[in-house]
Amino acid sequence: MDGIFGPSQYINEVSWKRTTAKADHAQGAMHYPRVRDTLLVYRREGAGDVIFNQQFAKYDDEYLSGKYPYTDSEGRRYGLWDMTGPGGAAKGNPSYDVMGVTRYWRYSQEKMRKLIDAGLVVQPRQGAVPRFKRFLDPNLGVTVSEDWNDIRPINSQAKERIGYPTQKPLKLLDRIIETSSRKGDVVLDPFCGCGTAIHSAEKLGRQWIGIDITYLAIQVIQDRLETWLRSAKYDVIGIPQDEYDARALAAQNPYQFQLWAVGRVGGQPRGRGADRGIDGEIIFLLGLREYGRAIVSVKAGQHVNPDMVRALKGTVDREDAEMGVFICLNPPTKDMRMEAATAKFIDIPGGKRPRIQIVTVADLIAGPNLGIVTGLNIIQAADAARSGRRAARVPTPAELQREPELPPMSIAGRKRRQGALPLDEPVLSRPRPSRRRAS
Repeated sequence: MDGIFGPSQYINEVSWKRTTAKADHAQGAMHYPRVRDTLLVYRREGAGDVIFNQQFAKYDDEYLSGKYPYTDSEGRRYGLWDMTGPGGAAKGNPSYDVMGVTRYWRYSQEKMRKLIDAGLVVQPRQGAVPRFKRFLDPNLGVTVSEDWNDIRPINSQAKERIGYPTQKPLKLLDRIIETSSRKGDVVLDPFCGCGTAIHSAEKLGRQWIGIDITYLAIQVIQDRLETWLRSAKYDVIGIPQDEYDARALAAQNPYQFQLWAVGRVGGQPRGRGADRGIDGEIIFLLGLREYGRAIVSVKAGQHVNPDMVRALKGTVDREDAEMGVFICLNPPTKDMRMEAATAKFIDIPGGKRPRIQIVTVADLIAGPNLGIVTGLNIIQAADAARSGRRAARVPTPAELQREPELPPMSIAGRKRRQGALPLDEPVLSRPRPSRRRAS
């Protein structure tokens, strides 16, 4: 950060308490429990229009009951505060009589008279020192300092939880973005991970750009936007937009192709290392509280054969999974289809489906990208496309009200076909309102 912005542009070190002490305690641990993350705040050198919007947190119940214990006839909460001048005459505070009590006061006689006329000076009882009547409602809350203890981490039951290991709560990014930007400004997250900053920026009316090195991360963010912010409009650059792009990715980086393909069918990747025939898994709902599992096998090479389908069948049986999904570049041969057909069918919500399904790159591009919310929707769509049927899908109310749009085309994809740009890190960006989507 010093190298990018310059040491003199350092502003604050913010401490965020992300967990409790016991969450990081282990038997025999030789360190204090780690409960905080540190956020470094820098300002761009030469920035003439500095933006800092002070944030305020809600008062806690203990503070309210101690400082604002009273309620007037209109239901407004208030407290009584000291008006005497600290330091007395030595500090230049005036001395005069108020309601029969002489003290050194914080205010001049003229200002005190105005406060009394406004009903903001209260004498609790005869002979008591008058006090200032302060209402709660004009106050914005507790001024947020560089010690953030009021934003809780994401727990296992949180609705926003995706399962990403370093996922941050949305409230944390809301505070950062609201503090340092205005509506319409551009927010850049060059390591966007599961997309919390992008989610926050879109929700708060900012433009945004997110960059990540993995196709899986971009897939997760697209699923997140589809789930929470259906009206969001954005372009994707660097992820396969057509069959040409997908084949180029498979040739240049088979592992990244595998991650993209698994994410495209709504699965979670298994990762590098010995996978025992499992490149990914799809978890889907079978009943009210019953879940099923589909094993995903991805082959990025040009040559596939029935033995590979047979191996997937064995893996599905070994893992006691409900289904298997075989992803390949080219259409399956007759022998591969016959091998898949021997696995027969399985009953899942929506009807019977083949227990072993073969999905090609063309299917991945053509199918709807509904992500991990439903898991098998894209497989059902691919099956329907192969049989000449159209997969049924109920449009959302927002889609019914929205004018139809042509699908976006990757700028990077166009340049790649012209031989000007290699496959690189995928980028999501929210265009400016005046910008038209390319098609």
